[in-house]
Amino acid sequence: MSKQLNIIQEQAFLESESILNDNLFSYTLFPFKNKLSPTEIDNTATLLGKRMEVFFHHYLTYHEQYEIINHSIQLIDNKVTIGELDFIVKNEERFLHIELAYKFYLFDPSILSKDNMGKWIGPNRNDSLVKKLTKLKEKQFPLLYSKEGKAFLNNHHISIDSVDQELLLLGKLYLPYNYKEHNWMLNKACFDGLWMRFNLFKHIEHVDVEFFIPRKFNWHINPTHHNIWLSKEHILVQINEQMMAKKSVLVWLKQNDKYEKLFIVWW
Repeated sequence: MSKQLNIIQEQAFLESESILNDNLFSYTLFPFKNKLSPTEIDNTATLLGKRMEVFFHHYLTYHEQYEIINHSIQLIDNKVTIGELDFIVKNEERFLHIELAYKFYLFDPSILSKDNMGKWIGPNRNDSLVKKLTKLKEKQFPLLYSKEGKAFLNNHHISIDSVDQELLLLGKLYLPYNYKEHNWMLNKACFDGLWMRFNLFKHIEHVDVEFFIPRKFNWHINPTHHNIWLSKEHILVQINEQMMAKKSVLVWLKQNDKYEKLFIVWW
């Protein structure tokens, strides 16, 4: 991966915002504020989540009030990994256990739910915002209080009473094509585009539009940095392969100097 792409990806990470508003989760949200410029850091991770961890590590290192004690901490019980703590950080006289996630959610109004929170799902419908928040509350944050979590803290001479827990849930949000009515509940600044089914995409007339399917670790970046574009005829072949495999795809669209993002879903 080129150094220039690393910089573009880190810049997009730094410009990202929390999906959640302050009153939607029982844990404190980490105050993520961009106060640095991207640099040529060595980021060799290939998975999107791991790349984001490297970028966040750089962010914490840059801000002097934070001292990283450890990160990606594997908790093991009888040779079995029971979970992982993302970051343990010293912040002045207190310590922070920070859980980091970067997610892409699509709003599906057809889902029966008591409120709109339950209608945000992952592109392939095997994930949802509610499931993620439930996992954080019931598994990931409680790991700190497990026998293995307490052992880690003891090894670093940290009292568990001096540890606060905070969440940084960054990401992008997508609404259905031609959907007008929506009570967000989430951070509107995370809106990144629309989604539609493949059959509809095939039959929409795109005049003077070019397309590209980015790799997942580039989903969060701005398409204006890209310079290789394909015709609709060529992109339909690529999308169809993903639909057959039941994989939704993010597509970048370019029309003159206008750029858009669009999820094409298989379901």
